[in-house]
Amino acid sequence: MAKAAANREKDREFNMALLQHGLVRADTAIEMVDQMQRLCDADKKSMRARIRRWVKLLRARLRHFGRRLMVHAAPTLRSARTGGSNERR
Repeated sequence: MAKAAANREKDREFNMALLQHGLVRADTAIEMVDQMQRLCDADKKSMRARIRRWVKLLRARLRHFGRRLMVHAAPTLRSARTGGSNERR
């Protein structure tokens, strides 16, 4: 959440990658904004809007490339570590 609040270019790309790969859920991130005690109400409102904007931008990018954004699906631990395809048996 600190990187989302910082709103630097490198942090935006990092946060968007977290959303794109399902490591962070957009709805959970938006809910967590209210727990950030050091932000004033106006900054919290901006941050929630920023997260929603990232989701819209990601969906537009992925639609352009024919992929699907999974921002509402929480990954399993195995899929988060291995990409879900390198399971040992």
